Amino acid sequence: MYLRRIGDLYHPAESRWPPGHAYYYDLDSHHLDLFRSQLIALEGEVIQQGELELALFLEDVTTLVVLHRFPVLYNWADTPYNFHLDAAAGHRPPPILLPGQSARLLVTLVNADTGRVAALRQVVLAPGFSQALHARLQAQARYAFDSSTFDREVAALYRRYPTPTHLAAQATHFCRIAPASQS
Repeated sequence: MYLRRIGDLYHPAESRWPPGHAYYYDLDSHHLDLFRSQLIALEGEVIQQGELELALFLEDVTTLVVLHRFPVLYNWADTPYNFHLDAAAGHRPPPILLPGQSARLLVTLVNADTGRVAALRQVVLAPGFSQALHARLQAQARYAFDSSTFDREVAALYRRYPTPTHLAAQATHFCRIAPASQS
């Protein structure tokens, strides 16, 4: 994990990234990284100050898909995730949250063409959403992980729900982060 600042390279060894997005949990923090090419100023402004919607698709014991959208910029995008995907030495699941406690999410916008951080925003997730997310990551940590099985399960999921919008329609938990001026 690297300390990120606007204008710095997202990763010191990389100056270009493929467009896309990723959710992950690492070093006791939730992260949503957005890699966008041909950025316009509006995108950075919306990421830093605009409305953000999040949803959790939970299925079976361990299936987790984190969905997000910035309604002004784009519709739902999805990231299937398993705690073990980022399981490095010392990696531990998130803590159990008490009723009313919330987790934080760091959103990072990266200019995929230059590899530089274009916007940063830390948001507080709703308590119920935070608790559901932490409970799922804790459940994943308790189960053995096989990447081939994970890949097959994700492929089967996409056959049933071919778009992020279909997944969002089946989501069990939602969190709306109001625009910064309305927080």
